[in-house]
Amino acid sequence: MWNGNDEEVDYQAAAAAAKRRVDEACRPIKQGGKMNIVYTIDVYSKEMQVLLSEIEVPPEKATEMANILGLNANDREEFARGIGVYQLTKKQAHQIELLVGKTFYSDDVTLQISGGEI
Repeated sequence: MWNGNDEEVDYQAAAAAAKRRVDEACRPIKQGGKMNIVYTIDVYSKEMQVLLSEIEVPPEKATEMANILGLNANDREEFARGIGVYQLTKKQAHQIELLVGKTFYSDDVTLQISGGEI
């Protein structure tokens, strides 16, 4: 097949390579290995667009955070693996404040929640 740039593309080979990368990334899960995921709420200044602070959220709270975010099944699985960054609405921020026992919401900030493997 051709990709429109006068280059031949082997889509089956590309799909197989992508599957290998996904399988490699998921190997610790499949082998029962424990992945350490850290979730943070990043607080950015709206005016200066700089990171003001990071609030670490215990991984045990991941399911409750996913519920607050309203994630679908696929997004929940990715969130559990530390994939994805989500903007928080005012309502979500206040719910997560109650969950973590910290106050961070302000009209002057933008809030994101994300996870990553350590």
